[in-house]
Amino acid sequence: MRCPARSPRVAALVSAGLSWAIEFAQLGEIPPVLRPLLGSTFNPPDLLWYAVGAGVACAVHTVTRARLAR
Repeated sequence: MRCPARSPRVAALVSAGLSWAIEFAQLGEIPPVLRPLLGSTFNPPDLLWYAVGAGVACAVHTVTRARLAR
């Protein structure tokens, strides 16, 4: 089994950045068709939890990659 070619840091930063972008987009008007997918209410604590989730994913990615390299 191969690990993705992306570095764990890049993957974490991209995923956190996209999550933050969607969260900040909720400050504006979300079209009704996209509300079930993107949500409609900005919640500042979500920004922290997106960063925490990206950090955990980065750690798991790093450990998995190191184990598979052996």
